[in-house]
Amino acid sequence: HGIQNLLPYFHSLNYDSLSKLKSYYVGLTTDNEMQKSARDIFFEILPVSGTWPAALVVQEMIINNDLKSDMETARMLTSIPFHVEPVKALVEEYFKIVKSDLPHLQLPMTKSAIDLSYAHMVKRTCHEHTTQQECFKDLHIDEFINRFDALEVDDHAHLQHLMLVFYNFRGSEMLEQKLKQIIFNEKPKKYDGALKTQ
Repeated sequence: HGIQNLLPYFHSLNYDSLSKLKSYYVGLTTDNEMQKSARDIFFEILPVSGTWPAALVVQEMIINNDLKSDMETARMLTSIPFHVEPVKALVEEYFKIVKSDLPHLQLPMTKSAIDLSYAHMVKRTCHEHTTQQECFKDLHIDEFINRFDALEVDDHAHLQHLMLVFYNFRGSEMLEQKLKQIIFNEKPKKYDGALKTQ
């Protein structure tokens, strides 16, 4: 209830204001209980505020590893697609995270959250376009299909992860063709039956 009262203030803040606030709250010590609570509230509200400036500040935080926590970074990332109305330019900013090889972005929860939240943002963005298929193509769905194709058929964990990512891309003709190939064994690689029913 209290957080809902704070959202209008976040809606009125531009990128520069949110960046300054972010720097302040990142710098707070977590030893002091009051400062830790204030910090936690700010980072809870930032991604759910749903504004483009907030989404850009979150993207910057993820790249810079400001939270220094695999779980907190993953939680913030997965929150963004549910609250922001994505546009291609914003999704392209998040694709920079997908393409990054920074070590903190390879941590297990963060890595999984990066792919899933990106796919969710693409789906929401392209769903609004009359040129859906072109939108999916523009927003790099082929990158994920290529990653899938590069995996060995017995790499179950990574294959299943990408199947979850594909679920977030649903609606793409390019993806539907790929899934048809997997299900009907139309490729030289033969995938496990459990993968086909996912």
